[in-house]
Amino acid sequence: MDRLERKDKQLLVAPSGECVDCGSFDYEPTDAGREAIRAVRTRALQKRGRLAASMAGRWLTLNAAAMGAAALLPIGAQWPFLIGAGGILQRFATSGMLHESAHLTLLSRRKWNDAMGRILAALSFVDFDDWKAAHMKHHAELATIRDPEYAELTLHGMKLDGMSPSELARMLVAPFQPAMLLRAAKESLSVFRKRTPWIVWGALASLALACGPLGMTWLLTWFIASFSTRKFVWLIANATEHSFKLQKEMEDGSTPAGRKLRQMPLRLRWLAISRERRGALSRLISPESEALYHATHHYDAGAPGGGLKELHATLLQHQPGYAEVHKITDGLFIAKPGRAAALDDLRAGAASDDAIIKSGLCNAEARRAA
Repeated sequence: MDRLERKDKQLLVAPSGECVDCGSFDYEPTDAGREAIRAVRTRALQKRGRLAASMAGRWLTLNAAAMGAAALLPIGAQWPFLIGAGGILQRFATSGMLHESAHLTLLSRRKWNDAMGRILAALSFVDFDDWKAAHMKHHAELATIRDPEYAELTLHGMKLDGMSPSELARMLVAPFQPAMLLRAAKESLSVFRKRTPWIVWGALASLALACGPLGMTWLLTWFIASFSTRKFVWLIANATEHSFKLQKEMEDGSTPAGRKLRQMPLRLRWLAISRERRGALSRLISPESEALYHATHHYDAGAPGGGLKELHATLLQHQPGYAEVHKITDGLFIAKPGRAAALDDLRAGAASDDAIIKSGLCNAEARRAA
């Protein structure tokens, strides 16, 4: 039994340990489907070097473009601009490469992969081992309230039982409150307990000094962004890329929608609560990132970001139920009729039972009628 087959069987167990009734659909791919899915992953893994080079080249290009644009601005506008750009680049471009490294899909050899991960973690002012452990737990606990991302979001004010407009506003400004800024700054500085950040930032400081005032401005604004604008961008991205209300209802079975979803295999349940970012900004900053095919990434975290588009198309063809469950949640701010957008989800909770039924989740008859 290969890794894919073992993982399929392991994921037919609910978070609390009991078996779930997966009889409504035939969820298992055919033998030909399994081979097609495996072939897509294999091709993507063979292209890891090109993926790493593309992501690194884009990171350098975007930083150079930000520096060039800042040079054209008045002195007083350079810092705010670079702090804002730094927060976006840290959350998407840098974290995109860090994320691939954590999944061992950035480079072919484990030693090189981890070494690059530690450099990228230093650039992001996070500890690589801690970040990787938390992210692996995020994958393992995604269908439960034990997800570490949920704990961090609740610290900023997110609530599972829905949020009023004023509560949403308070959550969005939370990263800029003095206490939160101080906490985040201490977290950024704490990475210097290890040697790699000293080496990385020592080299960058030398390069910045050689580049003159603009180089030092980049260095300082990149650090400030790590505990200010990056936290804000992180909050928006992470609060909207999963339906935490829906996953809570799956965990405790408190609503009809949650109980229906609980009958799904975990691999498909994850898709129902995972949103994707396919806007122009995401495509510009990190087109190889899992954010563009976020649900597909949670289906198979071992596939590199560069292969997720092809994997998505293959799953639509060969994985029964994938298309139906994949469309439970919709875009970040605008949803198609019968689906729940992210802001609606934060304000009012999970997708309505009608939306769940219309998407074909609960039974074969509803799927055929949808």
